[in-house]
Amino acid sequence: MRPGWVFPANNLAWLLATHPDDALRNGGEALKLIEPHTHGEGGDNPALLSTLAAAQAEVG
Repeated sequence: MRPGWVFPANNLAWLLATHPDDALRNGGEALKLIEPHTHGEGGDNPALLSTLAAAQAEVG
C-alpha cells in the first residue's frame, strides 16, 4: 500500500474484517493493512481504531 493511502487501506481492511461472506472475510490481512497506520501520527483517528478493533475481533 502506498504511503499516504491511509483511508483506502482503512476501507479495504474494514471490508476484509467485516465481510458477511466467510470466504471473503480475512482478519489477518485486515490487520496487516491497518496496523501500520495506527502507530505514530494519526494513530488516534477513530475510524482507524474502529477498523483495528474489528480486525482484532475477527482474528480473536
